Amino acid sequence: MSNHITIPCNVITNHPNAEGGSVRWDASAERVGDDVMLIHNAIPQLEGFTKLAEGHAELFTSSSVVGEDLKEYANPEHRNSDVIRLGGDACPDDLIFYDLLCHSVESGFIRAYMDRVNPRAVVNVGSGYTLLRYREGGFFKEHVDVTRDHPVLGHRRLSVVIFCNDNFEGGDLVFPRQGLTIKPEAGQMVIFPSGFTHPHEVEPITGGTRYSIVSWFF
Repeated sequence: MSNHITIPCNVITNHPNAEGGSVRWDASAERVGDDVMLIHNAIPQLEGFTKLAEGHAELFTSSSVVGEDLKEYANPEHRNSDVIRLGGDACPDDLIFYDLLCHSVESGFIRAYMDRVNPRAVVNVGSGYTLLRYREGGFFKEHVDVTRDHPVLGHRRLSVVIFCNDNFEGGDLVFPRQGLTIKPEAGQMVIFPSGFTHPHEVEPITGGTRYSIVSWFF
């Protein structure tokens, strides 16, 4: 019996990027480790998205971390990447299309995770989507996505990473406790628990630029 399940996706929208008013595709999900799901072809057309994002390069800001005092600050020794928040009034319309795609299919992917991986992973709301850019030399050292006692980040339950491209070197997503390494492939999504059971890291980029979209569910 195959470990893969097919997830039909259909997004109906009047956004000009959707020819004919809809976007249809099939995603394929599989369990790849303890409480980790990998979804192939999760979000289509992401190669064009990275080019559009670089057309708005002035919107990128340095990624931050949260310290023990629960305040955000830049720490390039621990995390070296840039970020654009998708959605909202400040987001250009051409990028909003991809935010729309992510929002439109997220419930189906979360249901697949519960069905195939962990039925107790009940979540109610998502954080929205953020584009991360790791240029050559960029990285994110081992960490977890939950910040204890933080009024928002302390309640994260599921983490989502979507790989936008794969034309770069390095940048694997590594889960040391699970002994799991995921080599990015354009359009793939990874869903996993946000807490202490799943520390993870982005290995240094040794060539090119790595783009990914991230979100968290509560």
